[in-house]
Amino acid sequence: MDAFDDELDGQGEVEAGPPGDSTRRYLSEIGKARLLTAAGEIELATRVEAGQTELRRALAAVPFAVAALTHLAARVKTRERPLEELVLFPEGEPAPARVRAVMAGLGRVTRLAEAIGERHRVARRR
Repeated sequence: MDAFDDELDGQGEVEAGPPGDSTRRYLSEIGKARLLTAAGEIELATRVEAGQTELRRALAAVPFAVAALTHLAARVKTRERPLEELVLFPEGEPAPARVRAVMAGLGRVTRLAEAIGERHRVARRR
């Protein structure tokens, strides 16, 4: 047994009871958790956004990731693949204006990747 098992010892046992008992137990347990304050929610959202920005920057620095993204974007633009395979919309089914905005963004990424590739080719020739 390791430290994790020691900590859980006796806590993982679930007694059979009447239907609804597990729901009551769940609600009782979840009620013990502290809720976020408004300031805590803002701080958490800020950290999530910062992490997402850092992730996008790290991916943009990986040539293979940029190439894969531009390849997928081209396939979406030609309707070979649905946009939903490339982009996860948190709000569910996106509005047409949102789809146009994402497609415009993909176009900018593609043009930027092409320009960077061209600069690398020119630099290698020198």
